Amino acid sequence: MAKRPAPPVVLNPPLLGGLIKLFKGKQMDSDDWHSGHGLAPAGTPAYGEVKTSLGDKLKKTLEELDQARIKGIEAQAAADMEAIRRARSDLEDWLEHVRVELVSQIERGRVPLKKVKDYGRQDWLRSANKGHATNHDLWTKFRAFWVKEGLEPVLEEAHDGMGQESWINLTVKVLPARPRNFASGGVYEG
Repeated sequence: MAKRPAPPVVLNPPLLGGLIKLFKGKQMDSDDWHSGHGLAPAGTPAYGEVKTSLGDKLKKTLEELDQARIKGIEAQAAADMEAIRRARSDLEDWLEHVRVELVSQIERGRVPLKKVKDYGRQDWLRSANKGHATNHDLWTKFRAFWVKEGLEPVLEEAHDGMGQESWINLTVKVLPARPRNFASGGVYEG
């Protein structure tokens, strides 16, 4: 197929001089015009050249955005799980500290008492005592320790009497004697 003559181009003299230097007097046809010789935008395919379609490019972009969104969701889920794990660990450490403190007081011959002034901890203790708290298994484990020792944890609401401050007194009391042998007619064992 014969080459068609290039369309007439009207350019200003400085630009024309630059083009002449660029192409060194080479005759341009319409295929040259679009083939990426610095005249067409980068990435513009020449006539007849097959490039990725715009639909494919958009599909690829949307897939990349979706992957980034999924990674963001996974990162947020991992951060949420870490926060939950950290909160559980913090609560478990606090209950262990309270247990050790109460045991120490009993061993020194004192009546055990832990004032809980933190409102978050107070809310958790109230919920745990009712059986509705997050991480309720930690409260169950805490109670099991005391029951094994013949004691029971008790929560007592307290305040300063002037409406300025309130807290929970966490203490333990001795479990009452209870019937353990029903076959012997309900004999109480201590």
